[in-house]
Amino acid sequence: MGLNQTDFAAIGGVSLGAQQRYETGTADPGASYLARLSGAGIDVLWVVSGVHCGDTLDAEAGELVAIFEAMPADMREGLLVFARSMDRYLVTRGLVPPDPQFGEQRLLHDQAKGFRPEPDG
Repeated sequence: MGLNQTDFAAIGGVSLGAQQRYETGTADPGASYLARLSGAGIDVLWVVSGVHCGDTLDAEAGELVAIFEAMPADMREGLLVFARSMDRYLVTRGLVPPDPQFGEQRLLHDQAKGFRPEPDG
């Protein structure tokens, strides 16, 4: 990437000391810091987790993320409810596998809450 701590601090709008605390794990960066890094084209997933985002988002997924980020919070929640419902529908019918990180947890939660998908037809 070619950036040093001073560069990251300047891009993120924080002091060099804050940047150093982020890198040593003694402090967690805030959303505004991460948003500024992302706005500068820095892979925030890598900054937070050490995993490169790379080209994992295709054009449609990138468009969805951009639309989601531009929405007011109440509209975001509505979109999340819709997306989770679609996910449950597809997973419970075996049309897509559960997301290894979230899918199975959602299915167990839904079963505990008595969620039953409507029958096809």
